Amino acid sequence: MKRRFEFLHNHSYSSLLDGLSKPTNVIQRMKEIGCHSVCITDHYNAASLIELYQEAKKEGIKPILGCEMGVCREDATKMDKDNRKIIHVTLLARTNEGWSNLLKLIAESNRHFYYNPRLDVDRFAPFMKGITVLSGCVGGTLASLLWKKEHLDDIYKLKYSDEDLIFNDDTSCDEYVQCSKWLREDWMDVVTEETLRWKAITDEGHYYVEVQDISLPAQRVAKTCLRLVAEKIGVRTVATGDAHFCRPEDAETHEVLIAIGQNETLQQRVIKKNSGQKVFFSDNKYYYIPDYDEFSRCFTEDELQATIDIADSCDVKLELGVPRLPAVKIPDEFKKESRENHCSQNGIQYDESVTDENYYLRQLCVQKVWDRPEGWTKEHDSRLNEELSVIEEFGLVNYFLAVYDICRFLGEKGIPHSARGSVGGSVLCYLLGISEIDPVQYGLIFERFLNRGRVTEGYFSFDSYSYEEYRKKEHLEK
Repeated sequence: MKRRFEFLHNHSYSSLLDGLSKPTNVIQRMKEIGCHSVCITDHYNAASLIELYQEAKKEGIKPILGCEMGVCREDATKMDKDNRKIIHVTLLARTNEGWSNLLKLIAESNRHFYYNPRLDVDRFAPFMKGITVLSGCVGGTLASLLWKKEHLDDIYKLKYSDEDLIFNDDTSCDEYVQCSKWLREDWMDVVTEETLRWKAITDEGHYYVEVQDISLPAQRVAKTCLRLVAEKIGVRTVATGDAHFCRPEDAETHEVLIAIGQNETLQQRVIKKNSGQKVFFSDNKYYYIPDYDEFSRCFTEDELQATIDIADSCDVKLELGVPRLPAVKIPDEFKKESRENHCSQNGIQYDESVTDENYYLRQLCVQKVWDRPEGWTKEHDSRLNEELSVIEEFGLVNYFLAVYDICRFLGEKGIPHSARGSVGGSVLCYLLGISEIDPVQYGLIFERFLNRGRVTEGYFSFDSYSYEEYRKKEHLEK
């Protein structure tokens, strides 16, 4: 039986000027090496994940949706040079709720952008349900705390003198011994404290200490130290790589990509490497997706099994191509129980086929029509009924209620607003105050906005000022 592992730390071309591969290339590579899943964890974004999901489903391999996110040590609202350094944590969506929370975290990290999207640990906490957390690479949440400050650059400069030392677990070589001397004296206490901090905000049993061993002696030293921390606390370590391209032969192309991203020529990078300067991805040729024989040399059986257990636990099911409309809060008097009581008390037949949302929208229209807007005619009534019929048929009632709720809020706060474009042809929108134009008076037709021959949700466009945009956003976030 062929030995197996799952590769849980991988970058696509959406790790801009850093990752090289298309999701389809990653999928094919994972199938080549016998993985049952394919995971992408791009820096700070989810841009490739829908493509990954769709293509993986076609190929019959499980997609795992992740992100390598930026973390700052201090409050993310503090934007100065002392809080500029970014460390990494690897997040994997385990459930649909986890996928939703992952997207929220990515959005929130961009709101606190300072050189890169980032969040402090406390801002991760509200959105961790359904997410599996891996502690990160050698520049991650735990490994970055191991070293003395004066050697933070040295750990990236020190390389193995013999390529045979790569993809094995030798801890007796000179490079390992040298790197071990750069550990801070209190590393065990500091890293333990940070591990417990992350474990506390993660779903029970879904926090893992991430260990890597690619081309840096610092990764092997970190692996040794982090295993001790994990054993002390009682959490599992998991083996990962840090792939930025698929195969060894892609390294040369990746080097060109890195040179472009660093605004360097290839010759300048060679000169820097030879002179011992710190160079981004100075030894990039090992950052591919290895096969089992290479990968397994560096890790324990349980660390390899952890990759499988994590992959098996991830089960996000996306419903693509279907509008995901917001749920609007329906006042109690329009809900099913109140309607049933009202019908019972007044001897009226209760219609179970009418949803709360549909009933609420129609009652809003009744209330507005009762006030008889100036110039209201039977043609308005006829067009209103037809529009309601189309909106209900398309399942867009919540969509219109959400837009009405925004406009109601803006009106109550005295914030000027007006919809423009084809929405001006809707009697319903005119009646609810979404649009200020009477479409009957001006001969405008609803079918330009929404019609049975073109099934779309319709597009609302609003004019407002930047301050009002902020107030709209404030209301939506509630």
